[in-house]
Amino acid sequence: MDPDSRCAYEKLGYLPDLRRFSLGEFRVDDRRTVAFEVIPELGEVSYSELSEFPAGTASSPEEDGESSPSPLLRFLQVTDRSVPVPLALREFEDREDDETAKLLVGRDLVDSFDDHGRQLSLTAAPAQAASEPGTVWTCFTGGLDTFSDIYCENKDISYCDNGAWIDLTRSSGSKRRYASHSRVACCSNYSVHVEHQFRYWSWTYWKWKWTTVKYPLPPAAWLQTLSYGDVKYWKHVGGRKRRRKVRIWTGGGSGYFRAWTAFYN
Repeated sequence: MDPDSRCAYEKLGYLPDLRRFSLGEFRVDDRRTVAFEVIPELGEVSYSELSEFPAGTASSPEEDGESSPSPLLRFLQVTDRSVPVPLALREFEDREDDETAKLLVGRDLVDSFDDHGRQLSLTAAPAQAASEPGTVWTCFTGGLDTFSDIYCENKDISYCDNGAWIDLTRSSGSKRRYASHSRVACCSNYSVHVEHQFRYWSWTYWKWKWTTVKYPLPPAAWLQTLSYGDVKYWKHVGGRKRRRKVRIWTGGGSGYFRAWTAFYN
């Protein structure tokens, strides 16, 4: 890669010099996908849990309590015993509890970064269908209250930005958390983009740097993209506590978005 292109990628936080490996994408119900990734150079394992709702539909937030499972535990929850468990999931995270130890019994651990592909979970029970109050839109005068009622909740460090936004960045500040989480409703005639990032120490540059989390589903490799009327969730959970942030912006033209973002363990 030429120096100018490398510099541009570095400024964006895309870090093409860091090798990323997909450990598999799994459908847990008709709207939710869980995708796992490892960045060996950073000792980072993580997963993104993604929910997408077409224009005109709405869903109450998923009930995942006050915490999110570690990458290893979530992998064990959404795969059956025939799927080998990448050893990196165990080595690159700093928490393991009794439930994880129990689910690990009898599972094959492999020292590889194999992509297990997209498959339907066989071990985890399908997620309960969320409460859907029929056709619900947030793109109208007064829609800020609708968005707040359906999508916002108090959760550690959280922000209910239910007004009309065109560019927004929220972060965990100086605090470190395992998870960054966004719920975004697009009211833009063009598109809305969502980007999750985390901070890490670069031994190459000898300073703290931000890198962008790879969005695992098309059409964009790095950004979550919404069309008018869409509502999309993105929860990213890492194996270690880090400073995290979420940026959301419109793709131009008229319109806006509403958002809920949170950072928690």
